[in-house]
Amino acid sequence: SMFWGGLLSAVTFVLYLFGGIEILQSTMLFFSLPFALLMSLMAWSLLKGLRFERQYYSTEVSDLWTGANWRSRLRQLVIEPKRDDAILHLKTTALLAMRELRQLLIGTYGLNVTLQQHFGRDNNQLVLSIENGLAEDFFYQITLFEKPEPAQVHHALMVSTNIQLEGYPLSITNEEDLIVDILQCYERYMKELDFVIS
Repeated sequence: SMFWGGLLSAVTFVLYLFGGIEILQSTMLFFSLPFALLMSLMAWSLLKGLRFERQYYSTEVSDLWTGANWRSRLRQLVIEPKRDDAILHLKTTALLAMRELRQLLIGTYGLNVTLQQHFGRDNNQLVLSIENGLAEDFFYQITLFEKPEPAQVHHALMVSTNIQLEGYPLSITNEEDLIVDILQCYERYMKELDFVIS
């Protein structure tokens, strides 16, 4: 810091000797302009981030623990799912829910929706995509995740979306709750998209 202080003092002294106070003022104005632009950009980014955070946390998330499904949710918490059980859940509950939602979005609302399904030895996943002409299409992906552990292999269905790429475990046991989760993610995606465009 002493070096930079000495350097700035020397430059200021040289500029004052050769050009007087006018050249010193114009030089300072010239060098401060990029910093002013940078500070304006940082303030705008902070404001944008705060607005998005307020929108994100003000979105209500439904509580999936209801009186109708507490037994199946409890079973899912306590019993470690087997690979076949996870794939069966993916092929039945998840696939049926996504098909129903896709038909509704296409038939009633005229949206362009695709549903990709992959069932194989190493790749088991469903991907529901809703096309958006303005930006990246919305996607809701459920993938069978297999994590080797010392005693056994842990199997879980993981969800990833545009708004949560790192993923979260799927703890939903029926079609209605899965459709609600997809629509909540889509609503957040649309709010984020609307915020970015505006």
